[in-house]
Amino acid sequence: MRKFLYPLFIRSCCVGVVLLLHLISTNPSPAGTPDKNVGISNPDDFIEVSGKVVSTADQMGIPGANVLIKGTFSGTVTDVEGNYSISVTDEDAVLVFSSIGYETLEVPVNGRSVINVTLEEELQGLDEVVVVGYVTKEKGQLTGSVANVSGEDLVRIRSSDLTKSLQGVMPGLKISDRGGAPGNEEVDINIRGIHTLGDNAPLIIIDGVPREGLGQLAAEDIEEISVLKDASAAIYGARAANGVIVVRTKRGKPGEFRVQLKANLGTNALTRIPEMMESWQWATYQNEVQRGYGMQPLFSEEDIQKYRDGSNPITHPNTDFYSLTFRDYAPESNYNISAMGGSENVQYFISGDYLRKESQYSSKDGAYEQYQLRSNIDARIHEYLNIGMDINIRLEESKMPSNSISNIIHRVYFNYPIEPAFYPNGLPYYTREGGGNPVVMNSFEMGWDERIDKVIQTKLSFDLNLDWITKGLGMIGYGAIDYDIGNDEVHIKPAPLYKYNPNTEEYDEMMSAGVMSLAKSNDVTRDNLYHIRLAYNNSFGDHNIGTFIAYEQSETE
Repeated sequence: MRKFLYPLFIRSCCVGVVLLLHLISTNPSPAGTPDKNVGISNPDDFIEVSGKVVSTADQMGIPGANVLIKGTFSGTVTDVEGNYSISVTDEDAVLVFSSIGYETLEVPVNGRSVINVTLEEELQGLDEVVVVGYVTKEKGQLTGSVANVSGEDLVRIRSSDLTKSLQGVMPGLKISDRGGAPGNEEVDINIRGIHTLGDNAPLIIIDGVPREGLGQLAAEDIEEISVLKDASAAIYGARAANGVIVVRTKRGKPGEFRVQLKANLGTNALTRIPEMMESWQWATYQNEVQRGYGMQPLFSEEDIQKYRDGSNPITHPNTDFYSLTFRDYAPESNYNISAMGGSENVQYFISGDYLRKESQYSSKDGAYEQYQLRSNIDARIHEYLNIGMDINIRLEESKMPSNSISNIIHRVYFNYPIEPAFYPNGLPYYTREGGGNPVVMNSFEMGWDERIDKVIQTKLSFDLNLDWITKGLGMIGYGAIDYDIGNDEVHIKPAPLYKYNPNTEEYDEMMSAGVMSLAKSNDVTRDNLYHIRLAYNNSFGDHNIGTFIAYEQSETE
């Protein structure tokens, strides 16, 4: 599959870059793009305006909402709690608040420094059809709480992890990013907060089948995502206790043929970088602690001066382990090619997607690659019978240093700034308590963890029209068989580290803690689901009747 997809991705990259350059040359300043440097004259004239943007639905803060100064490109966005802060140069300026799924609101500043606003959910498009449970309804017919976002909106947000793209675009949906390692983002999803002490994750339904791996989906493959809350999710029973996320992928349409190529190149950066103490500051602080306990200082004034001026980096270094362990930017690339179309009898949507994300480590060791192929085919084989065949194949390859990110970060804060990461001659330093030097731990020098996941998701469905029995009667059924084959290899090996011996003026070689080892594991999981539904939908004058009875069986091996 890699041999088949990779040439397509390369062509996609070339075409995408050409299109991007063309767009930049013809439209260098797209309207609506916030630019904090436009329209600012004298910084002394700034008026700092802050506040919170909340939703009328649940009074929760809206993260990622846009706050713009009307008539300019100056603006900002709200944080994860819905808070914002913006500088204006005119006390009579007007702030424009907007977010996907909400009505836009304009508020005059009138010299105020605090402005809290509440955004109304959009009531437009009441005739828009959304997926609710096992059926579709128009928005105007909904009695439960349902929020939805189109695939086009998700593509514009542009995140390599689809889950993160939902941040700020769904009312009541909270996304917590607790990871960051390529291929293992550890993103938590909560609908309207935490409901239990156990698992608070919502049920994820992809094309009618409960599945995991929402973040691995390609945004270009998504037609629509709906979030079901409260009574609207009750059809799924106890599984819907924490809400339901319903994903509908794209399908072909009669008479329409379209080929799409996309290439996205970007970088990932650390959100917050802590400011670490320098060695002379740390030594001064330790002396203050000693004096506070009535003990003698650990460092002389001469020592502190050497730490400050760096005159002897061997015995008096100044090390910021954080900046030496992580790099400022890590590149990522994503290429997608898709084709959709069909006739009255056969429609298809075919897509290939490639994603590569590099680690944030300064060693540049570690990366995650994902290859994905999707095929959705619908065929009309009889006047009353339609069938569908969906196949999604995904290959995930991850190779990271064998030390976990939590262990590396622990060592970043555990080691003292008076310890070197490397000596001036380039030899790595043996830090205290087993030589946990994070600048070495973040590389393949101490081993690696290599994982390969092969995911195959299939679905065969039929839609039988029973109008020949009675108008509005129909039967729908499908069977889904999913395979997840995982192979993991963990290689651990000690690395040579060194410690300067002032007596011999030589560097003694020492090995890091741990023994050389190799561990392998293989996991194979198969999920089966079978569903059949008899439905009746009909209209009598101004009245509509819709009901169904269904049987569903699932098993995991």
